[in-house]
Amino acid sequence: MAIKECEKMNAVLYNTLFRAVKDVIQMAEIVASPKIASEVSKNYWTKLFDDSNETTSWEIFEFIYAQIKKVMKPAKEDVILEAGSGGGELTYLFYRDGFNVKGFDSCGSAVRKAIKRFGNDLFYLDDLLNMKTREKFSKIFLNGVFLCIHPAYYETAFKNLYGITEENGAVYLFDNPDYSKRRIFYNQFRARTQILNVITFFIPVYKKHFAGFWVKTSKVKKAALKAGFSKIETVNSWSNHRTHHILYK
Repeated sequence: MAIKECEKMNAVLYNTLFRAVKDVIQMAEIVASPKIASEVSKNYWTKLFDDSNETTSWEIFEFIYAQIKKVMKPAKEDVILEAGSGGGELTYLFYRDGFNVKGFDSCGSAVRKAIKRFGNDLFYLDDLLNMKTREKFSKIFLNGVFLCIHPAYYETAFKNLYGITEENGAVYLFDNPDYSKRRIFYNQFRARTQILNVITFFIPVYKKHFAGFWVKTSKVKKAALKAGFSKIETVNSWSNHRTHHILYK
């Protein structure tokens, strides 16, 4: 019996180690190849929005919307854009409250779902990295979206956003997993905290299944200033391991 129990324990340890090594290899591939990261992210979001059963409580969107407004302080004369509008809920909530707002997403499934739910006047297909939009906006926001951009593409994304931001306007990058707050997040896993902190120090992947990154404020500032923004501000998020970044034109 003791031998069999020992064999079982060895098998469990082997499988755990195998999965861990596999995860690290996948994370390393995502960091090393922006192309692979983009494909992983695109496939994940397409599949998610193709799923008709995918639902999130309206209470959550109402909460996020309220938090976003506290930071953005939108006025009725603002022209607002949500870049990466997903299923359209936040764009719709701004519209519901009388704001001049539009939303775009690079995922066709997301845009189709948003149009079906809320109407085709609010949403359109576009891509942060290959932008066709020419309209100018006074306030642009991304909520939980910027983490899906590979750091190699930061400057491209910021240049595109800068080009559609009105003078004295701003871009709000909401709810970015903050590289400097990794320990806060991993503390919930206790025994795995140290190893995860070490791995993500070198391989800053937050969620490998959709190629989400831990965001380094230093890289955001460097790329944003190079793209033309005059000032970058950080604000603590409603989630304790995340940070908002505000880029001022």
